[in-house]
Amino acid sequence: MKKRFLAGAAAAILMTGALAGCGSTSGTAGTTTAAAGSTTTTAAAGAKTTASTGSTDGGDQLAAIKAAGVMKVGVEGTYQPYNYHDENGDLVGLDVDIAKEIGKRMGVEIEFTETDWDSLLASMDTGRIDEVISDVSISSEREEKYDFTDPYLYIYRYVVTMADSDISTVEDLNGKKVATSLTNAFNPQWEAWGAKVVPVDTSEQALSLLASGRADFVAADDILFQTYQENYPQYDLKIALQIPSDIDGAMDRVAIPVKKGQTALLEALNSALDEMRSDGTLSSICEKYLNADYTSPKES
Repeated sequence: MKKRFLAGAAAAILMTGALAGCGSTSGTAGTTTAAAGSTTTTAAAGAKTTASTGSTDGGDQLAAIKAAGVMKVGVEGTYQPYNYHDENGDLVGLDVDIAKEIGKRMGVEIEFTETDWDSLLASMDTGRIDEVISDVSISSEREEKYDFTDPYLYIYRYVVTMADSDISTVEDLNGKKVATSLTNAFNPQWEAWGAKVVPVDTSEQALSLLASGRADFVAADDILFQTYQENYPQYDLKIALQIPSDIDGAMDRVAIPVKKGQTALLEALNSALDEMRSDGTLSSICEKYLNADYTSPKES
């Protein structure tokens, strides 16, 4: 949004995509397998895994996944409400439920690998995982390297400041500092408006910089803003402005990236998502975690 303002995390990490990305609670990765209705730890943190494809040579990735009976999916694991651990330590969230549903409809188990958001796409590139389902926003830069499924979320971007900030228009961003991930897909636009990017890895870092005056604003959406208020009540925040709808990227289209040339896999993922839209599963999952249906575009 990553899906996303930033690509970092803590109980509410941003990365977008609005964030389209997020940080992690540690530098190592853990792996869990989600069978129908269950989640079982299959590898300790730091264990090495190999994706079903086993290579990046352009082979039939869907066939390899089907043969293995498992699709390895990368998530950040600390990005509430998209993918995070509940009070019991179980991996849950909107992206987790969507991945499990896709697995059921494709007839394969889902094995989750958790790592820093900035490492997720690289892990897919190297074949360590098959897919990233972790609030990944579509951007022109990413489309040069990946194909994307049809979006499963449409999220709108906001500028969030301390309550006493005088920022109210995009012109006010000139000369200001935005605390966000270096991989935030919207960074070129912040810079075009004259803002300077102050790199952070987690929401906690971003909000700390904002509160201390070392940053003037953070980027988020209304979902993440609500999460900030719940998880960081010590900060007096406000939505200063919504990014104008005529700006490219004002609306995050969250989707699943697929390696170029993997047409069969792309079609299988889209087919599963289409079924979920038609039978109401996608909307139900969205409302469960976001308290509203963001599965189709709307007027901003």
